[in-house]
Amino acid sequence: MSERRLSRGARRLRELVTPKPDQITQAKVAETLGVTQQAVSNWVRGAGRPEVDTLVALEREFGIPMKDWTEFEDAPSRRRKTGTDG
Repeated sequence: MSERRLSRGARRLRELVTPKPDQITQAKVAETLGVTQQAVSNWVRGAGRPEVDTLVALEREFGIPMKDWTEFEDAPSRRRKTGTDG
């Protein structure tokens, strides 16, 4: 399965909602922004992007700059272990 190219904003949002002791959940992000949890999930996966007014709120509420949603990075590749030394 190929991975999508994610914007820097999507990567920062993914880091924000990744499980950890001080986690902010996708549900909390959705509630704060007035959107659905499915919308936040889509953004984190790179399956969609927020509307402009939501980008403003993401920057204000969570410190994710609007420009980060237009800067793309390749998803990290997944390498299989072959059991042989290279």
